[in-house]
Amino acid sequence: MNIRFMISMGVAIIGLAVGFYLLNDIQQEKTSEITQKSLDLALHESNQRLSIVKDEFYNGKYNGELSKEEVIKIINDEVKTQKNILEQYKALPKDKKTDKTIDMRFFQLGKYYWAGEDSMLQTLKKSP
Repeated sequence: MNIRFMISMGVAIIGLAVGFYLLNDIQQEKTSEITQKSLDLALHESNQRLSIVKDEFYNGKYNGELSKEEVIKIINDEVKTQKNILEQYKALPKDKKTDKTIDMRFFQLGKYYWAGEDSMLQTLKKSP
C-alpha cells in the first residue's frame, strides 16, 4: 500500500475520533444537572410570562390586547409549567436544597400560588 494513503487514513480516523469526542462533550454540557437555583430561575421566567396577562386584570376583568382564548392558554400553560417545576423541586435531594429563601418560595407555590390563576380562569370563562 501507498504510505501517503495510510497516513491520510490515519489522520481521517483520528479526526473522526476527536470529532465524536467533542460532540459528546458538547452534548453533556447541554444536559446540565438540575439544581435548586436552576429551578428557581425557571420559576421566575414562568412568572414573567404569566405577568404579561396578570398585569392586565383590573377590577376582576381582563383589559389587555390578547384574546380571551390566548389568555386562557397562557395561564394554563404556565400553571402546567410551574407544576412541573414544583415536581422537579420536590424530587431534589434535601442536601441540594440549601437556600432557604428558594425553599420557602417553592413551599408557598405548592400551598397557595395557583388560587389567583384559578380565579382569573373562572373570570375569563364567565366573561362574554
